[in-house]
Amino acid sequence: MLLYRFLRLPLILLCLLTGQVWGQTAVPEHRYLFSRDVDFYGADLTNLFDTTLDACQRACSAQAACVAFTFNARSNACFPKSGVSDRQPYEGAMSARKVATNPCLLYTSDAADE
Repeated sequence: MLLYRFLRLPLILLCLLTGQVWGQTAVPEHRYLFSRDVDFYGADLTNLFDTTLDACQRACSAQAACVAFTFNARSNACFPKSGVSDRQPYEGAMSARKVATNPCLLYTSDAADE
């Protein structure tokens, strides 16, 4: 326990300094809530074929109009969505809803970076 108390402050400082050196923000602008074996049916912005789940997530992140996506693992197809109105069971689908980070947290993180 004494060792933990002794090293706690240097470890915190190291984490804070390395985050600023690399220019990373501590809080992302959004995150995804995943649903396995669920298809967010309809509202497709586009179709991407011969892709991966990670690429599908990046494609949605790159589009402001994208609020969710469904990735079909059987066919390696991605369907970025403009909305989610209908959820249907579909084995092999991985769907995710984009959730924005609270702006107050982003402001706090940006202020800490300066």
